[in-house]
Amino acid sequence: MHTNTQSNSFSQKLFIQLKAKSTLFFITKICLLIFTLVITSCSKDDDVNINQSCAEVSLKVKEDENDKTKVTVEATSSITDGITYTWKVTDKNGSKEVVNGNSKGSISWQLEEGETKFCVTVKTSDCTEGVEKCITYNFSCENKKEIIDSKPKAVYSKPVFKDGYMYYAKQQLNFLNISKLAIYKLNLTDKNATPTQILNVEENIFGDVKDLVFKDDILYISLAHIVLHSKVFKVDTSVANPTLVEVLDLKFKNQILGMNVKGNDMYSVSMLRAKLYKSDLTKTTFELDELTTFGKKDPFEERTWTLDMVSKGNELYILARSKADGYHVIKVDLNDASLTPTIIISNMKESNSIELYGDDLYLLFKNKDAADDWVGNWIGKINTLDSASSIDKVGEDYNFQLHDFSFHNEFMFISILDVSESKYELVKVPLCSL
Repeated sequence: MHTNTQSNSFSQKLFIQLKAKSTLFFITKICLLIFTLVITSCSKDDDVNINQSCAEVSLKVKEDENDKTKVTVEATSSITDGITYTWKVTDKNGSKEVVNGNSKGSISWQLEEGETKFCVTVKTSDCTEGVEKCITYNFSCENKKEIIDSKPKAVYSKPVFKDGYMYYAKQQLNFLNISKLAIYKLNLTDKNATPTQILNVEENIFGDVKDLVFKDDILYISLAHIVLHSKVFKVDTSVANPTLVEVLDLKFKNQILGMNVKGNDMYSVSMLRAKLYKSDLTKTTFELDELTTFGKKDPFEERTWTLDMVSKGNELYILARSKADGYHVIKVDLNDASLTPTIIISNMKESNSIELYGDDLYLLFKNKDAADDWVGNWIGKINTLDSASSIDKVGEDYNFQLHDFSFHNEFMFISILDVSESKYELVKVPLCSL
């Protein structure tokens, strides 16, 4: 009897202990489960916050249909609000930070030969370190010079382009002057085409072509001689046998060195008194309406001389020189009623020609020897979007004279006038090869 009582007491104690341990194990297991769920939940919340704060970015390169040397790199972001982009481009010239801290999701770029690496860093207010995405693009340039025209003792103007054709002037180089005038056109869409002469003036006109510009089918030609005269002619290129029609004769008064057509108006600059003119091309007579004068009018030795002009939208860029600023570039906004001139760069090397390609101004600079004789050229460019303008050298030093140049699509067309080597050519070179 006593033994059974003790046995029952032991069983009860054992049951109570096992029950307590089981309960503790169960509670512990429940706590571990809850803790795991909490950790998992926090991890998921953290992942959600990361996905919400930092954007997923992808890049795509789009080639320009008309110019294989240009591309646009587009960034697509999973976040569109409150976002900033920083672009960095690396090519054979090194690295350059192009766009910093703005909302532009794309960048346009003029390619150099070889590999170009485009990197964009995308930041939001909750992702201050940003997400970087990069893409590379390989561009090969066919460095091939094509001779458009060549003739002994011939001077070629820079070409102008219209409706798939290239137009240029060819003149005779004499001992004391440039004379005669022939106009040629070339079909650029036909690789086998050769230049066709559309006008030939045999008599001596005593002046070299300074500029060519189109208004519809009418080609305007500015010719000038340093001593004799300056005239503007027009040629109707739509007729089979056009004639040269004189529309302006400045005689000894001045020279028209740069022309640009906007709508029905032609803007032009003169050399001697650095004036900007506007002419209404709908009028029967060609008249110069003075808009403004650059620099000082007097004394003579301190006057500004204008040399050439190009336009970008409503902005005119004028190449000029003066005693105070040396060779310099002036910008004038035609939307500004006062036409206030702004010098964007001054005290350059000697230059006589300016052209525009994209957002860059290209200038033709002279190399001279110890006797101050013209022995060659080099080309520099200025980006019109840069707040602080500087000149970047393009290509090499040419040990011959470049007479003039212009651009069309991805090519530069250069008039070569090298008297010492009897080299007179109009050539076409890929812009990417410079």
